[in-house]
Amino acid sequence: MIKPFHKTLLVGAIAAVIAPSSFALEAEKPNIHASFDVSLALKIAEENAFAIDDAPGDQNFIGLDGEVGLDNGASLTYAYYEAVDLADGAGFGDTYEGYLGYKMDAMEVRGGTLHSPLRRVLEKSDVFSRTYADANNVFLTNTIANNAVMLLGGTETLIYAVSIDFSNEDSNDPNASDGMRIGAMVDIQVSDTLSVAAGLETRDDYTNLGVSADLILENGLSLVFGLELADFDSNANSLLLANVPEVNGAGDVIGSQLVGVSLAGTSPMSLVVGGYLPVGDEAKIKAQIGYIDPDINGADSGTYLAVGYDQPLAETVTGYFLFSYGADYGMRSTEVDADGNAMVLATGLTFSF
Repeated sequence: MIKPFHKTLLVGAIAAVIAPSSFALEAEKPNIHASFDVSLALKIAEENAFAIDDAPGDQNFIGLDGEVGLDNGASLTYAYYEAVDLADGAGFGDTYEGYLGYKMDAMEVRGGTLHSPLRRVLEKSDVFSRTYADANNVFLTNTIANNAVMLLGGTETLIYAVSIDFSNEDSNDPNASDGMRIGAMVDIQVSDTLSVAAGLETRDDYTNLGVSADLILENGLSLVFGLELADFDSNANSLLLANVPEVNGAGDVIGSQLVGVSLAGTSPMSLVVGGYLPVGDEAKIKAQIGYIDPDINGADSGTYLAVGYDQPLAETVTGYFLFSYGADYGMRSTEVDADGNAMVLATGLTFSF
């Protein structure tokens, strides 16, 4: 059975790798890192309502990481980052990422709460990450995997990762059996100006594939591309938030409503294309367009468009302006703050160290 196995998986996997090592320790000072996005937005929804609030899905975090060297040349690694909510009842939330690991020359084994390989691939294609124009407007995958083990390795030109994690197959039933999910990715630096990545995650009820690419042209223009293809079988428990047409007794469409629609037996597709152009020494003009076909009867396809401007203000602070029109998280499976085809005009600051 899977359930008894996964309770000892993290400890067993790491201990098995560490066992032959010598434990003469040389600890380094931990590194403290944080990333915060503080934004103010004017949002005009389909019902012509106005709102001023913070961007949903900011994923602010603060935490630390470090290494403890062993005299065989390997090292123990660790990291813990706590999610911080600045908008709704500001405070600490769930674990953003946290792990213990064992690092060798060309590979590392980590166990804990980790970003999935597929998430790492698709994040490369998002030039508006963690803002109102985040690609998670249309991407289904934004996975932080608990109870996970990951093997990472590679060189300067090729990076790979393989993971396994266990999650409850029914979030509404804590007694439901656990499901085993497998993930993998490869990221290749084809040349000085082109990199491509591909990843997947699969469980007994779905398979999800993603590819991304990043191309830098001679004038400094950078183009990014991301594609996600999912396939949910007839027993899938996942839900998609979608704007579904509302029909009167005569069969006329009189509006739409946001509902949770089962993904069972569907094959959603998401696409993002974007890029940025350097202005002066440090500023950037950015643009991004996203599209999702949910492959659900009665659910409209979702599209959004965003343009913006970034201006570094200090070594760790960047100010930005953006305008976005489209789904406003209406097609995102993990976000309930959706207003259909809303228009958003936002300004904000990002802090990172």
